[in-house]
Amino acid sequence: MNILVTVAHPNELKIIKENIKNLKLVWVKIYYIQTWIGNYETIYNLTKVIESNKIDFLLNIWVCWYKEENNWVIQVARIVNFWTNKELLVPIIFEFAKLESICCSEKIITSTDELSWEKYVDMESYWIEFLANKYQIPRLILKIPADNIWEKFDINILKESCEKLWTEIDYIKLFEKIISYINSIPIEDSHDYLREKYYFTFQEFEIIKWKISKFEALTCQSFKEFFEEYWNLDKNEFMKTFDNIKI
Repeated sequence: MNILVTVAHPNELKIIKENIKNLKLVWVKIYYIQTWIGNYETIYNLTKVIESNKIDFLLNIWVCWYKEENNWVIQVARIVNFWTNKELLVPIIFEFAKLESICCSEKIITSTDELSWEKYVDMESYWIEFLANKYQIPRLILKIPADNIWEKFDINILKESCEKLWTEIDYIKLFEKIISYINSIPIEDSHDYLREKYYFTFQEFEIIKWKISKFEALTCQSFKEFFEEYWNLDKNEFMKTFDNIKI
């Protein structure tokens, strides 16, 4: 079981690592990545890790800016790109904290005058969700509204904000939910038996997998049972019979 924990800053990474280490998780491998602050660093660093490892779950924890102060962790359910107004909806695989929308900017917001509806702002979440969706990785994005919209960067404020990572998150409850979710995911059928029987190009097989998923979702039947009934047909007849099923 491989869980990828993403943070933006070294201060966050140190605190989160210590909290997770104290959990003494068994049969769980934790990967940590510090994406650094900003969209483009996030895209580059996160893509490298995802391409090189099999990730079962992605957890992003990061402080964010707030327009009006609060003292609770939020779970991101909707992300709006500050510059394009494009939005992404984050799948709610389980509810851990209060669901909120967040605005993702490519630069530091220095005045609340730049905002309209937005209560929370960060610089990474849009592309974390974008990549996780593209690679079909289950994910949870948590933010601690710890920094007020500021006029200039203050490293001392950032250090103080990171301290909230100790107090605002119940790491035991969080990882219980994550591990329970991962264990509930059905093991994907690779349909290797189909490829052993018939030859398919890569593109053909991708199309067939999509058809199989649709068939099983809409009929609540097992494709393997269909295969075992008609396996004696040649490839063309088999596919013709499968395509002619009324769903």
